Amino acid sequence: MTFSELVRDRYSVRSYSDRLVEDDKIAAVLEAGRVAPTAKNIQPACVYVVRSPEAVGKLRAVCKMAFDAPVVLVVCADLG
Repeated sequence: MTFSELVRDRYSVRSYSDRLVEDDKIAAVLEAGRVAPTAKNIQPACVYVVRSPEAVGKLRAVCKMAFDAPVVLVVCADLG
């Protein structure tokens, strides 16, 4: 796939099923983020995997971008 095809074929998901995401899929996403390059290799990101319905509900109360996903990845950066 060329970059043009990738950009043309992309889409945004705004509705989700309530099916749980398998651990191996979450691990693959986290590993891709871990090995991705960062500026000056400072690696400032920390990713929290939020799975419990209570915690996901609290996130939805303060962040409209969680939609109805059963699992939310919260990406934080320590720039200090």
